[in-house]
Amino acid sequence: MAADRSIEFDFDRIDGLIAEEEAALEPKHKASIAYRTIAERYIAGGVASSWQDSRPHAIFIDHGRGNRIYDIDGNVLLRWGGADAAQPGNFVAPHGIWVDNRGDIYMAEVTDTIGVRPGIVPEGTHTFQKFARV
Repeated sequence: MAADRSIEFDFDRIDGLIAEEEAALEPKHKASIAYRTIAERYIAGGVASSWQDSRPHAIFIDHGRGNRIYDIDGNVLLRWGGADAAQPGNFVAPHGIWVDNRGDIYMAEVTDTIGVRPGIVPEGTHTFQKFARV
């Protein structure tokens, strides 16, 4: 006879943990929460995709600088890359970021203006990179 391998979940505890995490997250994203109201005037639901409409709330990206991506509240959302901006996976001048429905990240850069012309990186350095979700 096979052993019972069922797992019991304490859903009340899980709901409590989610509420705690959301409560800690919201004060860090006041501008994103407020901006969604403005975005709803122009985009149904205030976000570009239905998956962005899930809890706790959408976070709006503001800009990239070096190897960091910031939201409109000034929080660093992501850091990656290294010192040699010309190498794949590193950045010269991140300018636009997109995420597709598979979770792959696309990064556009203004490499020529910021990096090539002043001689920071060689001609032919990447201007667009894709980072596949694994």
